[in-house]
Amino acid sequence: MRLFWATVCIGVLCGSAFAVPRLEVDAHGDVVLAVPGRPPVQAHVFAHYDGWVWRGAGLVERRREGAWEGAITKRAEDGDGGVGFLKTAREIPGGVRLNYEFTRRGSIDLRRGVFLAFTFPYADYADREIAFTHAPPVRMAGRFDVSSRGCSVPLTDQTALHIECDEPTRFISWIEEGRSIHLNVRLVPSGFRGRARGGLSLRLAEPVGVDPRWRTPSSARPLMLLGVRAERRVVRRGEPVEFLVDLDASYDNPFDPEQVAVDARVRTPSGRTDDVPGFYWQGFRARYEGGEELLTPEGDGGWRVRYTPRETGRHLVTVRARDAGGRALAEPVAFECRDSDSPGFVHVGDAPDGGPRYLAFEAGETFFAIGHNVTTYRADLPDVFRRMAGAGENYTRFWMWSAALGIEWGRPLGHYRMDEAWRLDRVFELARRHGIYVMLCLDTHQDVMEGWRDNPYNAERGGPCRTVMDFFRSEAARAAYRNRLRYIVARWGHHPNLLCWEFINEVEGFEGASRNRQDVARWHEEMAGVVADLDVFDHPITTSLWTTEGWPELWDLPAMDIVQSHWYANDPHADMALEVAAICAQKLRGDPDRPHLFGEYGVDSSGGTDRSDPGGVHLHNGNWAALMSGAASNPVSWWHEEYIDPLRLYGVYRGLARFVAGEPLAGRCWRPIPAPAVEYVDPRPVEGRDLEFSGLRAGWDRSVPEGLRFALRRDGTVEGRDELPQTLHGRAQPDLTSSLTFELDCRAPTRFSVRVGEVSMGAVLHFHVDGRRVRTADLPAGPDLGRSSRWRGRWGIWQTQYDEWFGVDVPAGRHTVRIENTGKDWLELLALRADGYVTRERPPLRVLGMASEDRLLLWVQNEEHTWFNVRDGVRIRPAAPSRMALEGLADGTWSVQWWDTRRGRVTRTSYLTVREGRVTVDLPEVRCDLALKLIRHGGR
Repeated sequence: MRLFWATVCIGVLCGSAFAVPRLEVDAHGDVVLAVPGRPPVQAHVFAHYDGWVWRGAGLVERRREGAWEGAITKRAEDGDGGVGFLKTAREIPGGVRLNYEFTRRGSIDLRRGVFLAFTFPYADYADREIAFTHAPPVRMAGRFDVSSRGCSVPLTDQTALHIECDEPTRFISWIEEGRSIHLNVRLVPSGFRGRARGGLSLRLAEPVGVDPRWRTPSSARPLMLLGVRAERRVVRRGEPVEFLVDLDASYDNPFDPEQVAVDARVRTPSGRTDDVPGFYWQGFRARYEGGEELLTPEGDGGWRVRYTPRETGRHLVTVRARDAGGRALAEPVAFECRDSDSPGFVHVGDAPDGGPRYLAFEAGETFFAIGHNVTTYRADLPDVFRRMAGAGENYTRFWMWSAALGIEWGRPLGHYRMDEAWRLDRVFELARRHGIYVMLCLDTHQDVMEGWRDNPYNAERGGPCRTVMDFFRSEAARAAYRNRLRYIVARWGHHPNLLCWEFINEVEGFEGASRNRQDVARWHEEMAGVVADLDVFDHPITTSLWTTEGWPELWDLPAMDIVQSHWYANDPHADMALEVAAICAQKLRGDPDRPHLFGEYGVDSSGGTDRSDPGGVHLHNGNWAALMSGAASNPVSWWHEEYIDPLRLYGVYRGLARFVAGEPLAGRCWRPIPAPAVEYVDPRPVEGRDLEFSGLRAGWDRSVPEGLRFALRRDGTVEGRDELPQTLHGRAQPDLTSSLTFELDCRAPTRFSVRVGEVSMGAVLHFHVDGRRVRTADLPAGPDLGRSSRWRGRWGIWQTQYDEWFGVDVPAGRHTVRIENTGKDWLELLALRADGYVTRERPPLRVLGMASEDRLLLWVQNEEHTWFNVRDGVRIRPAAPSRMALEGLADGTWSVQWWDTRRGRVTRTSYLTVREGRVTVDLPEVRCDLALKLIRHGGR
């Protein structure tokens, strides 16, 4: 095979000869970039399949002049399937032209695509800057994922590698610290079917200049406020209006309010004054090709003020500015606000006399949040929001993080990314157009875990933090964050479709946070105060944790307006409706004065739900269980890109949205109803099934209230389950829970078992039945024990994974079972089980509901209709006709609307009469589920 190369001489004389970089194509068709005095840069093709697995090209099967054929195959453990390839290379002036053709073989999910990866030696290129055609320049050793048509990588002061793609694509970094920098260029659209072609050109030429508008601007002009202009002089109530501020000032960084600041005072028709901060802005022109967004700076940057009027009439806006040289004041600018049907901003609803809190618009209408996470900015957002709105969704969540919308990333601390800010503008513009309300998350633990190396707060990147906890403790870090909050509130705080501020996604991921909760709580209290002072529109404030029950140190802060739950089952047989109802009950008991929203939810935190539940059964059941258990939102799935969007599961939200539309939840006193008695119309033989459950308190240091016992009911519920921990401690933590007691009422003999997961340092598990020890299981931790073991060098201990059931027999009748750990340290309780315990004397129906004085909402679910039974092909038997006894209702005539939960339609309406607070409802055969609305129409 003839090797060929393209060499470009830029005129760099090294020694007695020209020494210049050169491009070569080796015998396998891979590109090699030779740079004098440095290790070579290599490029090879790889496939990113099944979500997160990557695989390089295998052996070349056939070769001919300038062409190579072969295949990328999946790992053996991942099954059959792969990608065939044909790649060709030819010389072009100054470089090499590469063409690729890929063919799918068998079962392979190429949702993330096929890439050409350039591998650069870390030491030689880490601090060099890549220039993109449609994105700001970035440090090569930084994290980035950008859309562009090409880029320029400097090799020497005089020579750069220019990558020119045929179509817009993604350029994604992957860093092996101290070893290699991988620049991955996507060759063909992700998720292609059948066959796809792609190509690019590699050239060696002089480095390109960077448009200064991609960088932080500076100015040395004397302070002068030249004018203020309203974007529109007449607006409608609830409609944002923008003011363009023509300002000369002196500053090195327009995002530092200590150097330069613009503020406005708005006097409303009622005489109230609103003080709102202004912000620096840079415009962009966007082009959308091949599913990618290409941005180009447009025009000069400038200053803006944004405001949304809530009163009708004439408003006066006075803008003031300051820099180190002094202050300036503009002449007031007026605009007129006319009335509209806008419901206003979303706030926490009025406090009822007991019962859960809900969100409500300023006009009083309930806002029940229905949606799923989109989280990361995407070019196809108009299509996504259109599908969401079409299915009745009104709620999503976006992160400002390193992958998208993170205005601090790729810049020195305090210098903000105007391209990412422009994208967040677009998010809110589209959200308003489609009626979507956004929980805006300002930070996430991923950016201080795997992202800490590149985090602008890290001292190694020029920030003030030597440790992650310095983010919360350092005055310099907090000052930088306060400045960032000012910018965020100034630019997006005016927006009615901003549902709430979320400070941090899953704060436990910040190293040291769990051990220093008071420091984290004080930080939240301080920053919530900053937001409250800046945000004249009073958007609610929240934060989040991955432990479902949360931290009292955070949730007890008066500034936390909303409590959140993030919950993934990670259990192949989790009954999602049961779990969601239990989580809601826990929140209602612990935080009754705050709305409870779900921030994340799923069957599995690692994905794969597209295969385990392609029909969205767990979404449907979780949706209805949350509504009927006092939540202020449905459980919002995390899996948009891998699950809901590709399987077009948007419709799973339609029935719930139609059912709850117009329902007066906010401001009324609602209460979850006790489970009503349900009996067959025609008696059936008694049946039994296993009761399997797990604890809801995931925190390592959670203790059970003294004297609490967990009662297992024959209907499958477990009293006190929200207090049941997932860890049973030993002697190492004498102040934490080391024993748990369960009360059983067995119709027949059963076996009570515990599934033990990980064990730290060794545990000894005892089983006591009615006060008598009947079994002891020794669970040592060390090498070559259990299923696997790991050495935790930081603490000098072994931890062993068992994933094994241990149990005892329990006779029929009423008994207590106590489990106790007397070993060195803790053991993990993955699950507990009582065989054949749940009695089937009654129909297999779960009834959840919420009642107010004159309304009753009910969801009746066939308990066998679960996502895992559908997955496993279990025959789901319809529940035969039954009678449901309701109590506690006001006497009089009630109408009953019977709802199809999937289509969101009333199938029929009936009437009944309540006497002495009681009534019986005849239920039809229930295959999956049904919902009812009972509405009182008068007294006796």
